[in-house]
Amino acid sequence: MGVQYTQFSVNSNGVLRLGGTAISNTQYSFAAAGLSLIAPFGLDQYIDPTGKVHCKLLGTAPARRLVVE
Repeated sequence: MGVQYTQFSVNSNGVLRLGGTAISNTQYSFAAAGLSLIAPFGLDQYIDPTGKVHCKLLGTAPARRLVVE
């Protein structure tokens, strides 16, 4: 959408939010204006307490890619 971000956060439902405001564990309305959210499956997913979210930054500026698993 033309906006560059340098921060992101992920909640226990697997929803990723771009930007400096940390995402909470409450459910989000994906129609909410102004929220840059990425959700692989939609609402109410679950990351096991022993699970992890991995991320890696690939490439060099200005062609960097963020991979989140």
